[in-house]
This record gives sequence, structure tokens and C-alpha cells, in this order.
Amino acid sequence: MKKFISILIAVLIFGLGATTEAKTKKRTKSTKAATTAVSTVEKGAFAGFWEDPWDYRPILLDIKYDEENDSYWAEAGEQIIVCELTGKVKGNTLYLTGSKGRKAICTLKGDKMHMKAIRIYYGKTINTVMEQR
Repeated sequence: MKKFISILIAVLIFGLGATTEAKTKKRTKSTKAATTAVSTVEKGAFAGFWEDPWDYRPILLDIKYDEENDSYWAEAGEQIIVCELTGKVKGNTLYLTGSKGRKAICTLKGDKMHMKAIRIYYGKTINTVMEQR
């Protein structure tokens, strides 16, 4: 019994020593911040008739630029117009919004436009790459 108590005390002392040692060590966080490059596009760069030629769905987006307000107006559709959207450019991305929670986030990458359409086509979120017609 005496041996058991001495082993138990030794384990407790060793455990307390390890705990206090762990508490005294400082944990450092990385201060390196993630940076992303944001480039800007020229005014009216998104204007035009865009389509998705690679998909079986006829996804179309007709974007017009309003120079007075420095804003965009668009009609989205498949074979018929589904909704009208308005929006502005931030960096190289055009953010368009419409009624009923419909949104289109368009980013220019070279001569192609990457679009994330939310609740416009088939009531779902669709990611697609479009070309100007």
C-alpha cells in the first residue's frame, strides 16, 4: 500500500511539473498576413453580350454600361430574359443584384468572364465561364 501511494504521489508531482512547464511556454502566432492583388479594369469593360458556349444550357448575359452613373445594367436569361440586374465594379469584379435575391458576380480574366450566378438560372448557384459574342 505504501508503494502504491508513493507511485501515485510521484505521478502527481510529475504531472504538475509537466503542466506548469507547458503553461510557461509562450505560443506565438504567425504575423504574416495574406495579401491578394486587386487589379482594376477600364470603365465599360464588362459591357457586351456574353454567352456560355461550352455548356448545354444557353446561359446569356447582356450587360450595358451607364457612363453618367458609372454603373452597369444587365439582362440575364437563357432563351428568354429571366431577370434584370444592376451593379457596380470593385477591382476587376462586377457585382450585379436583382429582385428575389438574384445575384451575378462577374470577374474578367483576359478575354473570358467567370460568372457565379445565384438564383438566376434554374433557382440554383451556377459557376460558368463566358465569352463575349
